[in-house]
Amino acid sequence: MTRLAAVLRGMRQRGGTTVMILAVALVATAAAATGPIYYQAARTSILRDTVAGTGFAGRGYEANQTGAIPGLLAQLEPVVRSQLDHSLGSLAGLFAAPVYAVETTVPYPQYNTSIPIV
Repeated sequence: MTRLAAVLRGMRQRGGTTVMILAVALVATAAAATGPIYYQAARTSILRDTVAGTGFAGRGYEANQTGAIPGLLAQLEPVVRSQLDHSLGSLAGLFAAPVYAVETTVPYPQYNTSIPIV
């Protein structure tokens, strides 16, 4: 108890210095907390401005994967979803539900060409 009393008496005697140290600590803590908050807000603002400023055709996120046609969508869907969530975090909710499609070409040797199929 006497140790606590001595600490309190010392703080009272050097009150101005104690208040200044407290003020510096508060400012430093506020500055350290404000940086990441400002960075996240800036990322959100840039993403929203970019999406709002593009035409309808440019408002999307496209991921391509090549491979065998059977089961390609089953492999692509979880990979794209995890990468989008990792890259954008909480901003991934800005996008509508994804549209998945498989695109391929079928050879048509009779006319010496290939036909694209989606």
